[in-house]
Amino acid sequence: MTVIELTDIVRHDSPILYRRSYNATAVVQHVAAAGTQSVALRFTIEQTATGKPEVAVDIQGPLDYPVLPAKRALGEHILQMDVQGMLP
Repeated sequence: MTVIELTDIVRHDSPILYRRSYNATAVVQHVAAAGTQSVALRFTIEQTATGKPEVAVDIQGPLDYPVLPAKRALGEHILQMDVQGMLP
């Protein structure tokens, strides 16, 4: 699975400074399929005590792909966007 982009990214306020919560829509493309699919998701980026960020992804809608590889691919894409400063 390839993550094409994340759209409609909305950040939610959190009283915990080391945790950031978001809602977004992911546009993904399956390796075997010809088209793309959009799916709603929630994700949280939490800064650990060692400084390493951890991403938790919760897919909100139906996805025609196994869940664990999809969460891993989305988490990697989200971390790349965070490092590049593309998240609000």
